[in-house]
Amino acid sequence: MNIDAGIDELDHSEIIEEALERFEAAQQAWSRIHSQYREDLLFANGEQWDEKTARIRSQEDRSMLNYNKLLTNIKYIVNNARMNTPGIVCSPITEGANKNTAKVFDGIIKYIQYTSNSKTVYANALKGVCAGGLGAFQILVEEDIDGDIGPVLKSIKDPTTVFIDPEAERTCFEDMKYAFIINWMDKKL
Repeated sequence: MNIDAGIDELDHSEIIEEALERFEAAQQAWSRIHSQYREDLLFANGEQWDEKTARIRSQEDRSMLNYNKLLTNIKYIVNNARMNTPGIVCSPITEGANKNTAKVFDGIIKYIQYTSNSKTVYANALKGVCAGGLGAFQILVEEDIDGDIGPVLKSIKDPTTVFIDPEAERTCFEDMKYAFIINWMDKKL
């Protein structure tokens, strides 16, 4: 793809082809992880008998009791995190940065977190992590009630709709080059 080409001169088919190749690679890398997440989530929500055993016990009219201790522990961790929400703190570590600038950024970040109801966003992601090992949220740029445009934190209810660059190596994927979030849309839009 020619990077020097103007926007009007870009061949959109190349962009789409590259995006499809990246999505296929990400989907292939994440499919097993997403499958295991779904199994873990079912187990955490009380479906703790495997299919074969459940079918046999059902045919034999035998009980299938669950002693689900996971939900209590998940709620404990999530509620504890809600009460003790970790904060983002800016530190002036590069040339030209100072403590006053860091304080301004701290204030901006706190405002974004407050207007986004970040405690709920973080708690939803943590709940997914505790139950199945995956949790996600996104930062979008949206218009607020006053007509101002700015960043907003949004929950991603189903982390299996997120496909991250399989070459990203860092724990929080801050080194990813791309990601896909799958959403269903009405054809009329």
